[in-house]
Amino acid sequence: MSIGTALRTALLTVVALAAGGCTDFDLQYLVDDFRVLAVRAVDGPEEFVDALVIFDPELMAQLDGLDDIEDLDELDISIEDLEDQVTFLVFDQTVDFLIEPLVVDPAHPTGPFRLRARACPWNETYRCDDYEGTDLVVDVVEGIEASRSEDLTFFFRPGIGFLNAAIADDPFRGFGGLYMLIDIDIEGPSGIIRAAKTVSVQPAGLDELFGLETPMQPNRNPRLCGVRATYGPAQAYDFTDDDVKRYVWRQKNNVSLCDNFESTDGYVRWEDPLYVVRGSDIDLRPLPPLDRGGQLRAEEERYYTLALPVDGDAPTLARQSERLEIDLYVTAGRLDDDRAFTRSVFGSQVTPEFTWSVPERTGFVTMWLVLRDNRGGVSWMERRMEVVRPSPRLSDEDLEESE
Repeated sequence: MSIGTALRTALLTVVALAAGGCTDFDLQYLVDDFRVLAVRAVDGPEEFVDALVIFDPELMAQLDGLDDIEDLDELDISIEDLEDQVTFLVFDQTVDFLIEPLVVDPAHPTGPFRLRARACPWNETYRCDDYEGTDLVVDVVEGIEASRSEDLTFFFRPGIGFLNAAIADDPFRGFGGLYMLIDIDIEGPSGIIRAAKTVSVQPAGLDELFGLETPMQPNRNPRLCGVRATYGPAQAYDFTDDDVKRYVWRQKNNVSLCDNFESTDGYVRWEDPLYVVRGSDIDLRPLPPLDRGGQLRAEEERYYTLALPVDGDAPTLARQSERLEIDLYVTAGRLDDDRAFTRSVFGSQVTPEFTWSVPERTGFVTMWLVLRDNRGGVSWMERRMEVVRPSPRLSDEDLEESE
């Protein structure tokens, strides 16, 4: 029997797993120390694999009306019952994640840096220490040495043995997918720091099983094209009037969906030099693809999770919407707010905007804008700019002489 047939003949369900997509990174916006601002899986934090998930229909009837995994305590069902009845068996060995940490060290930008990474089942500590000496922790890379932090990328290729061992150890036997943790140590001239990244594998074929017209896709990273910078009167380097000016600072990557910004007045390509006037205030708004207004809602992916059955019926797919958040970091200056939420329990802000007060000291400043979703997706933008004095303004006499 093929794996696809096995999936179609199995009875499936899931409990939503509240596993964070990243560690609780330091949200202090002023970057003046050795730090990891984010970690991303370059091609996305989730992969679909050929797998078989079997659920006992008798146990399904007992779970009728269960809204949260914590409600198990109120039922006469033990974790062991779930372990005995649920199995998630992976057949696909082509799982492949390219991991890239965003490492910054203003004091030692050229390192040298050394990275070590291990992997284990996801856990609340964001560490693999508790799995030492077992087959539930594997070395991903024993040591990468680089003089540039952007060269600290590496592959995580979990084998079938590790995946199924992690599922067998999971209290819910992969119930809702298997979430794995990559525990990262980075050593540099300023010391040693740790970070972690959550990635996941989910069983393929659910869209066929439930007859969805649109195929399900694994989670991708939210995308950024750049940032719209609004300068106040007489704050731009080359101003000759008192009008408010707007510029689009382009992201480094060349995403075709972002080409529509090239016709914008004040468009600044990534390779163009960027100047800001000391002591000025600049309003910054992130720009997703195809949206000049900076509405991030378009980047909130819709996705499906298996919902618990009702009245003993077959499970269904519940449609969910991602939640996005933005973090902004700078090496100098001041921000009025170092964190904004596009959608969360705190509100429904979908056009986050930051006001950056440019430092008084001239020189070079680096800014990072990090966009995250609540399923492990991460993207970022990095801009290096020069803080300069205001350009001399031409008087009427100067203008007449220049003519």
